[in-house]
Amino acid sequence: VFVVCTILAKRSTKKIIEPIKEMADNGNGSPYDELLPLSQKIASQQRQIKRQMRRLQFEKDKISTLIENMAEGFILIDVDKKVLMSNYSASKLLGADDDGVTDKTLIAFSRNEVLNDCVDKALSGESKNGDTTVKGRALQIITNPVYSNGEKNGAICLIIDVSAKKKAEKMRREFTANVTHELKTPLTSISGYAEIIASGLVKPDDIPNFANKIHKESGRLLSLISDIMELSQLDEKFSDEEFAL
Repeated sequence: VFVVCTILAKRSTKKIIEPIKEMADNGNGSPYDELLPLSQKIASQQRQIKRQMRRLQFEKDKISTLIENMAEGFILIDVDKKVLMSNYSASKLLGADDDGVTDKTLIAFSRNEVLNDCVDKALSGESKNGDTTVKGRALQIITNPVYSNGEKNGAICLIIDVSAKKKAEKMRREFTANVTHELKTPLTSISGYAEIIASGLVKPDDIPNFANKIHKESGRLLSLISDIMELSQLDEKFSDEEFAL
């Protein structure tokens, strides 16, 4: 898009300036005096335009480099559902052909149903997120409409590999289930021994033995709680590092 606008701007500027330059010169190398100030002003503005074009090109190159080196997949789509820009990560994550060709339809780029549904929603003016799996990778797809001067003119799409996050969530659920079972065992033992002692059914000589069992199960319980707290701190540290990235 930027390149097309640049070419059109250069052509339009040339069409406007060239006739005035010809008028300012009578053909013998002697410019008309009354047109000289105008010609000089136009030449100055033309230099300013060129500087602006170079600056814009520099900014465009920076953005292109940033997008191409993103770990997340990036796709820019126009209102006709054609791919205007995509990076290598998008092709890799979606299993698409990285042929460097743009201006192809999204369905030609990737037939992933979740991706196409999310983009359709974005092109209708709604933000849409979705989850899909491609070649064993768990992907999160985030799409948003793109507006220019109040008019919808496309959609932007991010594809994020959340495989590690999904795996961590699964391990967390399994750990929680195991911990619940492990905590229940010593708590049941402690409660049972305490109840027997409280009921008066234990001989005085047996109370130290029951107290020792309660102490042992309490130590086991404290050890489990300590492990849970340590894992919780590690999980928080991992989340903070992931956010910082």
